[in-house]
Amino acid sequence: KDWLEIDYGGESTTCGDADMAVVGEFAKGSEECDAAKQALGDQCCYNYPDNPCMLCRTETVFMDLRALAEIDFNGETMTCFDLSKRLSPEENDSGMCMSAQKEHFDACCYNQCTLCEGQGIKWWNEVMFSGGEKEEGEEEAEEEPLNCGELDAKLYADETEAEEDTCREVLSEYKGQCCYDYPDDPCDVCTKGGEKLTLMPNEEIDYEGSTFTCAEVNNFLSPFESSSKQCEEVQGMAIDTCCFDRCSLCGEGARLDRDVLVELEDGEGTCADIESSLFTEKVLESSEECTETRTLNYDACC
Repeated sequence: KDWLEIDYGGESTTCGDADMAVVGEFAKGSEECDAAKQALGDQCCYNYPDNPCMLCRTETVFMDLRALAEIDFNGETMTCFDLSKRLSPEENDSGMCMSAQKEHFDACCYNQCTLCEGQGIKWWNEVMFSGGEKEEGEEEAEEEPLNCGELDAKLYADETEAEEDTCREVLSEYKGQCCYDYPDDPCDVCTKGGEKLTLMPNEEIDYEGSTFTCAEVNNFLSPFESSSKQCEEVQGMAIDTCCFDRCSLCGEGARLDRDVLVELEDGEGTCADIESSLFTEKVLESSEECTETRTLNYDACC
């Protein structure tokens, strides 16, 4: 309960600030950490409810939260976001939850305008945005270039409601350019012939006259089926640059224990460090280095 005011170390603070202080000062498992948990746990901590209270969710309605809107709750002025956090320990059918929803639903909740509701968004596509709805007599707004992801984010930042004219105008003009139906079997640049390779996201390739990262190109392919001509063409061009058969320390069927400490050539490190180095150094599954690394560390890490 990070909002709750408590006494810690002889000073007045909140549970949230006390938690940050404990994390910053004491090691996990230390006597000091255990003592702090014992002293503050009953006041600051709660068990997760089975069906947690959400201010903007009822049995029939699920809306978005006006996070920064201010309301009065129990004699205290706070934002709707703060109220939502305060309600999180409560069950959705509790008296406190239902009372807060009844009193503050209209002020805190709204039906967000979403550019591509139920569809994928071509966040990389650029459109010329002219500002949506204009007041009577207002001059035509100057157009600005936005990609579809930025346009969707703008609708959220402006808290544009689905019922507003601005929402209807934006969807009418840009939905066709920005949205796509999810394919049944989406194209992935590193999946071909049933074999799934590992994407090297930061490698760069030339695509349609410009240079893009492999991660960007893989996103460009997401609207297409894996059997499409577009998918096959880009895979043929990009797979050697963007993909490789990565060596995995634990292989298939075993889980990496990331935090286990092991001896490395340059000192002590974790199993996660080994896994990361196998990726950054592009070690292949079929290589001797992969076999040797797995032989040395499998028992400790997997």
